[in-house]
Amino acid sequence: MIQDTDALRDLIAGIPFGVITFTTDGQILNANKQARKLLNIKSDIDQLTGLDLFGIIKSDRVRKSIKRLLDNKRKGFNLQRIHVGGRYVNIRGKKLKDNFLITIIDTTENVESQDTATLNLILGQERERTRMSKEIHDGVGPMMSTIKLQVDALYGLATNEKVKSKLDSINQMIIDTSRDIRQISHDLMPSSLKDFGLVTAIENMAKRINEHNSMNITIFYQLKIEEGILDHVIELNIFRIVQEVINNAIKYSECTEIHIQLRTYDDKLQLTIEDNGKGMNIEEVESGMGLQNIATRVKTLHGIFEMESSPGNGLLSQIIIPLKTKK
Repeated sequence: MIQDTDALRDLIAGIPFGVITFTTDGQILNANKQARKLLNIKSDIDQLTGLDLFGIIKSDRVRKSIKRLLDNKRKGFNLQRIHVGGRYVNIRGKKLKDNFLITIIDTTENVESQDTATLNLILGQERERTRMSKEIHDGVGPMMSTIKLQVDALYGLATNEKVKSKLDSINQMIIDTSRDIRQISHDLMPSSLKDFGLVTAIENMAKRINEHNSMNITIFYQLKIEEGILDHVIELNIFRIVQEVINNAIKYSECTEIHIQLRTYDDKLQLTIEDNGKGMNIEEVESGMGLQNIATRVKTLHGIFEMESSPGNGLLSQIIIPLKTKK
């Protein structure tokens, strides 16, 4: 039999943020109107007492945390940026003496302002990348070509074989350096992304790595995106995320295969990247700059970033981004 005092009910009703108390088996003892609103609960406030909490919580992330709380596997939890009914909330849970409590705080304005500021910073960085790419392409590139012409001219005048051999060596260094410069310029701002879109840019990246025999890595890809559905900001961020995940796999995973799947469905964009490398313990991995950059980009797009891995079983990275079609 669920019991609760009128005084406690009145107290909870007057709290300016969402509050729900519940029993050890997940039955709701009390909830206020703010909780009903922030969790987008359809039932009337008077009908909530006695309902199963798991029946009204839609977020798997929240449900898992509550389950661990009820199973005494944790004393509390603090979940941030939970997206519910078009709003963002922070949800905290803790064990009381005889029951459990969760509080829900609306953070939509803070999240949106932070995301806007972060997105502006990212776009500023991308503008600087574009400027640097143009400077390298238009400045350093032609200069290297001029130097090569001068070396070729000297080679034509040289009569000493040792001098010719040295000029050959310099010429090869110029060729290698020019190739590296073109690659740096392309990585800073790939022209294929600007001219032909995300799918072509990822295909070109994969083909370039597949043709680089010294890596011994093969990239497989399935890219199915409705044409014109992505705006430039999403394309740019997704490309950088793919770039970062692949670079991490090449550097650390010791993999021989990387599988990329990109598709759109139900107004969402899903990106999945999986490798067959040595894997890792997700709970022990430190969030380096690479992972932070990925997480930041996903947050600004209001998406979800998840990783699955274990030692010896490779790494699976999955990102889901909500879409608004270009109009």
